[in-house]
Amino acid sequence: MQAVYSILRRLLLLGAIGPVLSGCFQSDGPKFPPGTAAAPFGDGGLYVVYEYVAEDRYERQEVFDIQRRTDRAYDLTNEKGKTIAVSFHTVTEDRFVGQTRSGKDPDDKTYGYLMLRVTGKEALLYLPRCDEQDQATLAAYKVEMLNKLECSIDRVVDPVGLFKALRLGHPVSKLVRE
Repeated sequence: MQAVYSILRRLLLLGAIGPVLSGCFQSDGPKFPPGTAAAPFGDGGLYVVYEYVAEDRYERQEVFDIQRRTDRAYDLTNEKGKTIAVSFHTVTEDRFVGQTRSGKDPDDKTYGYLMLRVTGKEALLYLPRCDEQDQATLAAYKVEMLNKLECSIDRVVDPVGLFKALRLGHPVSKLVRE
């Protein structure tokens, strides 16, 4: 449970997601190697973050400076200078899984996962909930339910297949190129 709160806290500090979120896919180490990272944001740029409110409504939050790193991940830095590193890995042509460490402690090897769908000049951010997934699908991929809202993907052999099969739900926010 601590890993989920750490991931959510870090993302909340950056304004990327709203305060009423639960559910998290996590692992005790990275499931995607750095060499497979994709570039959904190209070299980066300035993006405005809008938080999902309801239906098709979003509220403007803040501007992010997204910069590509030499290790193929991205640094997402908000207006206050807080940064989180995320690597994105291709699931489909317009869908990516984001992989990020759950905390700043170098000894913490827990990773959290989010989904990104790129449509033109905007990217929709999703946090699929474990409790809203087809349980037979999760079992087939060897996802371990830690509790109602958290699940471990440590035993998953095909993470791309798993993230392709997930129900995304509604986006929690969107990033629009400024």
